[in-house]
Amino acid sequence: MKYLKALGIYALAVPVFVWCWLREQRSAVYISHLNSFTEAHSMVRKLFNQNPET
Repeated sequence: MKYLKALGIYALAVPVFVWCWLREQRSAVYISHLNSFTEAHSMVRKLFNQNPET
């Protein structure tokens, strides 16, 4: 069930990320968006690692 929740988070996050990138195609802004996206990805991975399936 938690995998479906993560897919929902990605389904919301990816279009927002793409929209922001298309709106402001400056490399500094792009890098900062990429960093926040990577942070979100590592947060999701930490959530998965907290509750490993037994």
